[in-house]
Amino acid sequence: MRARAGDRVSRLSSPPRRGTPWLLTAAMTAAILVLTLSSAALGAYQISLGEVGDSVLHRTGLAGDALDRVGESVL
Repeated sequence: MRARAGDRVSRLSSPPRRGTPWLLTAAMTAAILVLTLSSAALGAYQISLGEVGDSVLHRTGLAGDALDRVGESVL
């Protein structure tokens, strides 16, 4: 059976799919989280990543201890 010319053109004109969009979204979300936490730790006021995590957990009410007043105001 011979293919029609119209079938061939429509098959060639569709762009190829590359990768999956959810993988890119997950990678970008992870990068944002890592860069946000590291930027909070690299500021002018020295706060460790553990203290940043404790502050986030404390503010959400899950666990953790609050930082001193200056540290909390910086974050």
